[in-house]
Amino acid sequence: MFYLKGQYKIAICDDDNVFCMKIESYIYEYYGKNNVKLSIFYSGEEFIKSKDKYDCIFLDIEMIDLNGIEIATMIRNYDLDTYIIIVSGFPKYKNVAYRLHVFDYLDKPLKKTTLFRTLDDMTMLLKKKQNVQYEHFQTNQGLVKLRVNDIVYFEYSERKINLCTNNGHIYQFYDTIYKLEDKFKKYHFISPHKAFLVNVDYIQNIHSNDLILEKDIIIPISKLKRKQIKDALSNKYYQKSYKFVQNKFSGVSLKEVKWNIKDTLIFTIIVLSVPILIIMLNQAFSFSFNGTIISVLILILNVIIHEFGHSTALLLFGKKVANYKFKFKWIFPSIVCDTSEAYMLPNYEKIIVFYSGVLFNIISCMILWRLNYLQECMPTLGFIIFNLIPIPFLETDG
Repeated sequence: MFYLKGQYKIAICDDDNVFCMKIESYIYEYYGKNNVKLSIFYSGEEFIKSKDKYDCIFLDIEMIDLNGIEIATMIRNYDLDTYIIIVSGFPKYKNVAYRLHVFDYLDKPLKKTTLFRTLDDMTMLLKKKQNVQYEHFQTNQGLVKLRVNDIVYFEYSERKINLCTNNGHIYQFYDTIYKLEDKFKKYHFISPHKAFLVNVDYIQNIHSNDLILEKDIIIPISKLKRKQIKDALSNKYYQKSYKFVQNKFSGVSLKEVKWNIKDTLIFTIIVLSVPILIIMLNQAFSFSFNGTIISVLILILNVIIHEFGHSTALLLFGKKVANYKFKFKWIFPSIVCDTSEAYMLPNYEKIIVFYSGVLFNIISCMILWRLNYLQECMPTLGFIIFNLIPIPFLETDG
């Protein structure tokens, strides 16, 4: 990896040395060497270990250790602002990549004109983002002017304020957290403890009684402020991440259904389409009429059990279900449980929430099997297998 100073901060992650040199030369030609900070990583692991933030990241898809989709997913877990550009010779990954809100997907071999068009669009957006707020501080190092976005947190210690920035600098000056909180609340700073004021944009997680910031910085949360902090963080987080999760949970809210003609029609389609499909399948396999009816009812029950599993896991981790919604996954009607609160949980808890629906289905299937309802198990088994298979465009649990 090598690093050069400049205005825009860009990373390239690709295990092809020749390609890295090629895209590097294109980027320098476009911006000029003095206007870009360029970092090159030859493996996904090397990039993840750096823990740096970039304006833009160029990612290859197929690499030896972590692939580009895995890296993009990790990035989106803590950063929704960075522009991710996939450069790959494998177009089959495009649907998955765009679900992660990548800025562009460029084909290899990369043409300079194609790259420059993408850089034109991205640079225009980056320039708009440069209209940032600044604040002045009279510190132990003199009067300093700092970008608000560069401030990670303030700490009150020994009658002084320690201002910590994202590049590791610490400035000291006299003030109080109370006054700073009033001044910086418009920038979405929150005070988890009487001695700290934290920039919400740098918070990665809440663990027990601590805030986990980038670079593994730990800030304590006082008991009196725990709920206030979680609410404030959730509000800010969803302002930034709404576009990331809205497609997954968009639909007609059950709370909003007024049973007009449109809503009644949607509900009727949802109720009737699944039984009709199951009856057709069961008739094709010469199942009995009673067995068909029971199978349909069990399948509908398992859909409810599935969503109840997600809800239960979410409540177990102290979150709540935002809503239940009707939605269509392509042409397939469904009822979904809005688990967007899970995006605030640690990764292992997210996995439990997302797979708890299937777990509840497996338990119900085991009960049916134990009661010797073997035929009736088939729809449930099919439902479980369907949800375990990773089908991106249907957004299955897999």
